[in-house]
Amino acid sequence: MAIGNIKLPDELLPRLEELARAENKTADEIATEAVQQHLIRRFWQQTQREAVKRRGSMTDEQVDEVVNCAIQEVRKGTRSC
Repeated sequence: MAIGNIKLPDELLPRLEELARAENKTADEIATEAVQQHLIRRFWQQTQREAVKRRGSMTDEQVDEVVNCAIQEVRKGTRSC
């Protein structure tokens, strides 16, 4: 595990420590969970933006068709779509 320092505004540390005590965790554990959740949320937001770009003006039915074709390609090990 990497060791590093993160600066927090003065008013956040007491709240973080209070939450950690309430959840019987360390402040590091609470902070790690918060960062992980934030990174996951950012990943999904980026993925959604990319999906919108790729989708373009395709209808839901067209998207389903492309997805189903891709699934079949993977299952068969072929490239036909």
